[in-house]
Amino acid sequence: MAAAVLLTGCAAFERGADPAVEAPPDAVAVPDSRADASHGPDASGDAPTPDATADIAEEVYTGPSYEVAIHPLLMDECAECHSPGGGAQEFLTGNPEDDYPLIVDLVNIDNPEASRLLRKGSGATEHGGGPTLKVNSEEYATIVEWIAAGAPL
Repeated sequence: MAAAVLLTGCAAFERGADPAVEAPPDAVAVPDSRADASHGPDASGDAPTPDATADIAEEVYTGPSYEVAIHPLLMDECAECHSPGGGAQEFLTGNPEDDYPLIVDLVNIDNPEASRLLRKGSGATEHGGGPTLKVNSEEYATIVEWIAAGAPL
């Protein structure tokens, strides 16, 4: 008998449909736990305001991206020595996707400023090419922000 009720309820279901409206007459509507004061319609049936969904938007990373901000910066500051034929450890080929795993090996997500990438570039650790990034520069801050966000591709 339970299977018959289940099948009847499922047969009336359509993606995006309100189950309380389209369910069979003997079905019991179960409230959606997501429809509270901060999500979903209020008691009047109005849609949530943009402020009510702000917490969801905050989860999307909008900081500097590797491909748009970090890789071009590294190509400008480091490629002369760190690309094929440059004489130093090669980790910049010019292809962001190929270079990413090599760059990520030089970062410390738990302590961005302790990253080898920044310590070498700033001259805090011995670097054959000398300092190429000033600690108080916008470029340095951009790399720190990217690392702190988990060094996303």
